[in-house]
Amino acid sequence: MFAWPLPPMTMIRGALRARYLSSRFGPRTNPVTGKAQNHGGLDMPTEVGTPVTIIAAGQVGTVVRDHPVAGHYVEVDHGTGYWSRYLHLSRIDVTPGTVLPVGGKVGVSGGGVGTPGAGRTTGPHLHLEVWKGKPYAKGSTPVDPEPLLTVELADLARAAAGEVVAVGGRAVSAGKRAAKRGAATLRRNWWLAALATVGVGAVLLLVLGGGKTPAVAAPKANSRRRRRR
Repeated sequence: MFAWPLPPMTMIRGALRARYLSSRFGPRTNPVTGKAQNHGGLDMPTEVGTPVTIIAAGQVGTVVRDHPVAGHYVEVDHGTGYWSRYLHLSRIDVTPGTVLPVGGKVGVSGGGVGTPGAGRTTGPHLHLEVWKGKPYAKGSTPVDPEPLLTVELADLARAAAGEVVAVGGRAVSAGKRAAKRGAATLRRNWWLAALATVGVGAVLLLVLGGGKTPAVAAPKANSRRRRRR
């Protein structure tokens, strides 16, 4: 299990993107040659100059500059049978034999047309490869890095769950505070609440009574006045 080699959020074409892959491991059409080929790694678009860190602790092996295809690149032996390669770097900050912890920086990304160490590329990105055995040595084979990048992905999932819990907790707390404020306001203005209750009751009586005003009984005739006339 390995960590992601780029920062969580990086600039890509002027916009912040997270964990974005432009080309995965496996068969594809080469964007430069237009021919079918097997893509031996992951392409991660990012602006030139983004720090590139190793996916697991290891020792730097091969360091190559200005390869016609890979440009500037670094290979790292992780001591577990796995090696990793970082291609199209615009700057290399390590030398062969350098020992780095997980997250140790090997250089900065490149791949932009005309930038140092670009190699053969169509735009700024990091090409990451993971190999079982030393790259291109007898018996070695490239493997898909994506399923191996699980340590940080699991951390991101836990962090996201924590954020949801935190947001939910803040919402509940805010609801409790609002309820307390409402109760305090009613205690201070009890007369207003009582008046409102009476008003609501009167309206309900009118509605339930059909909205008609009760008829007023006519006064009874005075029998004494009739007898005098």
